[in-house]
Amino acid sequence: MNLGNQSPQNNGPKQDLGGITGDNKAQAKLDTDSLLWQQQQEMLTKLRQKLADLVRAKKMGANCDADIAATFRMLSGRLHIAEWDSLLPAFDAIQRLDVSCHRAIIVFGGWHHSGDLPNLNGVPKDLVNLFRAYYGLFNIENQCHKVAKEGSQTWSDEVDSLIKWLATYRDLLPIGLWRKHDELLALINQKKPNLELEIENALLFVHPRIFAYSPTAKNPVAGWQDFYKFVAAYRRLVPKFHSEFGHYYWGIYLS
Repeated sequence: MNLGNQSPQNNGPKQDLGGITGDNKAQAKLDTDSLLWQQQQEMLTKLRQKLADLVRAKKMGANCDADIAATFRMLSGRLHIAEWDSLLPAFDAIQRLDVSCHRAIIVFGGWHHSGDLPNLNGVPKDLVNLFRAYYGLFNIENQCHKVAKEGSQTWSDEVDSLIKWLATYRDLLPIGLWRKHDELLALINQKKPNLELEIENALLFVHPRIFAYSPTAKNPVAGWQDFYKFVAAYRRLVPKFHSEFGHYYWGIYLS
């Protein structure tokens, strides 16, 4: 994941946080007990679900581009605080939207985040590396199963894809195992449990607990691409964690 130096507070669009109390930004906290905050989050929950429903309807042939655009506009630029399962359908829906919706800064955090909202920085490098590794392992594992389904074929697009994945993540797995599927899967299964525990441990001690995925000078959609890679890995990790991480903080701010 390549993270830029931009952040929503320093170089990006202003956040509409809502429910903020405190005399200065450094000490500001979310007033999550207020009726206003609760109603704001209820509205955002409805908008996330509406967006997911509209994107699903569009896939089935419905003419709802205008409704999708309006709903996305209403939920963007806000700080959403919700459980993972409540946020995930919106992430998947936005992934299917036009690339113009991906030119954005993505704010994400949680893991017992206190509600303090300091200046946002990029994702800690060690966390980026851990999620990169897990993202690579599950994609190689998935591609290995696709190749195995082909049976006796010695070369195909699926095999070519497996070799490309292994070349990209040659620091994790030997590329020479592309022919030895049983050995490759055994090695992946050996690596994954330790990596899952390492990621859970890192999240329990991560600081800061909320950060930004940002565009780069060369790639205006890098922030979204990097965030969705995280989503792809994290959705598979959550059921394996022994810890409960509570609510997550998320926002998409068009750049």
